[in-house]
Amino acid sequence: MLIYVEPLGGKRVIQSLQRAVSILDYLAEAGRGARLTSISRDLDLNKSTAFSLISSLEALGLVRQDQDTGRYSLGIRMLQYGLAVQSHMDLVLDAQPHLDRLCTQYGETVHMAVLSGSEITYVAKAESSKSIRMVTQIGANMPAYCSALGKVLLAALPREQLLPLLETMEFTPYTRATVQSPQALLCQLEQVRTDGYAYDREEREEGLFCISAPVTDAHGACVAAISLSLPAGRAAQHDIPALTKAVRNTARDISAQLGGSPRRDS
Repeated sequence: MLIYVEPLGGKRVIQSLQRAVSILDYLAEAGRGARLTSISRDLDLNKSTAFSLISSLEALGLVRQDQDTGRYSLGIRMLQYGLAVQSHMDLVLDAQPHLDRLCTQYGETVHMAVLSGSEITYVAKAESSKSIRMVTQIGANMPAYCSALGKVLLAALPREQLLPLLETMEFTPYTRATVQSPQALLCQLEQVRTDGYAYDREEREEGLFCISAPVTDAHGACVAAISLSLPAGRAAQHDIPALTKAVRNTARDISAQLGGSPRRDS
């Protein structure tokens, strides 16, 4: 049976998971590592509970034990996580001036997102100052299948990764325009690959229109996607091909900074 502790930030937390994270926090501060007795005492954990948690963390590569001293320290998997986070942070730092420039040019909200399983995660944005605009939070997730950002990121996956991922998706019909089956999504993704960009025409939210394009690295791999989001009513007043070209060129400028192709739409 799972035991939950008091909500953190409005969300309940599984007690064993909280304790495991407290051990990782402790080892991050421990410098040369720590023995089981110290971890158990300082974190006020039963020794058998502490050992069980540490053993699980060790089996997962999150913790390692020095066989000579018996001390526990953070494992190589934590370094891999840290490098992944660092790469996202570097990406954001490189991209932010370009996002700001596109936002200023059109006065509309611009996002950057990465793929997290079957969802997208917002990692950067430049927010419109207009009263009616798309409001999001950095770090927030949303389903990939019903967003322009998500379609760009999904379209970049090799088929052997994409097909199993589609099987995990629940195609909730948020609006009348939401794609509602894996087969229909596959057709849309094929078009995205051909066009090099994706649209979201009120698929996740009524009245919202988005354009997205991929950001690629020096090897041509899609590492993120950017989008321009605006109310459908304002989109109707724009030249959509011109907006699309601006989004694609911004994505290519960011890609060029990462060592990718600098080619822009003329």
